[in-house]
Amino acid sequence: MGNNDLGRGSLQFFNYDESKSSKSVFSTGTNKIEAVVVTTSPYVPSSDYPEKTHSVTEVTIAGRKAYRVEVELVGGERMLGYLIPLQNTNGKSLAITIYGDPANFYVLGNLLNSFEWID
Repeated sequence: MGNNDLGRGSLQFFNYDESKSSKSVFSTGTNKIEAVVVTTSPYVPSSDYPEKTHSVTEVTIAGRKAYRVEVELVGGERMLGYLIPLQNTNGKSLAITIYGDPANFYVLGNLLNSFEWID
C-alpha cells in the first residue's frame, strides 16, 4: 500500500515491490489500484500519454450514477477507472482506477461491488 501524494489524499494498493524501479506496473500480473477524491475528472486525455482508444459509459455503483472509463494507450497499456460523484460535497467525485495487467481488472469490479454508501 502506498501514497505518492499525501497532500491530495491519494490511496494506492499494488501487488509489486515499488522499490524495484525496473518493475513496471504494466508488467504481466502486476497492477495498481488508486483512489482519490477530485473536483475534476482525472480521465481527460493527455498528450503525455497518447491514447489509442478512450470510452466512457454511464453505470450504477451501489445505487448511484457513475462513469466507467476505459483507456488503451498507443503502447498497449490499459487502465479502467470509475468516476463516482459524491453527494453533498460541492462537485467532488471519487475517482478509482486500476492500471496494469487487464487480466486482473476484475479485482476493481469486486471492490466496487462491495461498496455501500453511508449518508
